Amino acid sequence: MHRRKLIQYLGITPLISHTAKNSLASSKESQANGFNYLNLDKQEDLHIIHRKLCFSFDKKPIFWFINAKRYALINKQFFPLWNMPVGFLSQVKTIDQYRYIVRTLSIIFYTSIDNNKILNNFKNPITSKIVRIKQPRIRISDRFYNLKGLEDSKKQIPGSITTEYGDIGPAWTLGDNIWINADNGFRVEPINKKATLRQVNDWFTYHGSFKEVSDNEVMSAHSTQSFHDFNTWPNWLGMDSIDGGYIARGFGKKFFHIDDMPSIWKKLTRDNYLEYYNNPTKKINLH
Repeated sequence: MHRRKLIQYLGITPLISHTAKNSLASSKESQANGFNYLNLDKQEDLHIIHRKLCFSFDKKPIFWFINAKRYALINKQFFPLWNMPVGFLSQVKTIDQYRYIVRTLSIIFYTSIDNNKILNNFKNPITSKIVRIKQPRIRISDRFYNLKGLEDSKKQIPGSITTEYGDIGPAWTLGDNIWINADNGFRVEPINKKATLRQVNDWFTYHGSFKEVSDNEVMSAHSTQSFHDFNTWPNWLGMDSIDGGYIARGFGKKFFHIDDMPSIWKKLTRDNYLEYYNNPTKKINLH
């Protein structure tokens, strides 16, 4: 697709067309050199790499599946808790050259390690108590990204100070392989006894083809990811008095249609959220 046709296809205003085009544009020398123009030391290029691997430069929805497992970390020993089939559906809208909004539908399940069925009750291997599992709710969120990464958008909680981070980079290559880190998280620091310390650290590393990411005609590159988090205990797990960590790790892949998502997540979503499965883009349309 030629760039003029691409801009017409995007259906965006002349200002947005100009800025989105600038984000993807390269110099004549860069075009002559094919895909070698990306400079991993430039924040502008890190911005492009991240957006292409993680999201998209057009309005087409993208899907992510992450196959993750949750652990408790106690005295440097890991205890498996449950599996986490994770699904994200995102749509992106450009605001200006290096700023955009991402609206994401999150559908996450906590399932048994033994049979991948949804967990309702769970025997905590640390406390030996039966815990009522608080399954994640369907969530629709808006997040803003700029040249450096995720913007701080967390609301302040009374009795505490809340800070958020979301950095892009570094990136590195090996042959046609390219990886980029994109870490984000937040901290709720109590300033009185009524508030509770809460820390969330989500670490993502995205991987794709350097040639595809550098191609001006590619709006969203094929991508995989590795995911790790290190968080404070959720209150409902009943472990606030235990020194340790709430850890997860997983591996993911980007898809461009819900039909291509793994069968385990599709079945869980159909069985529990059929309306969202049948029309997944209805709730996140930004255009």
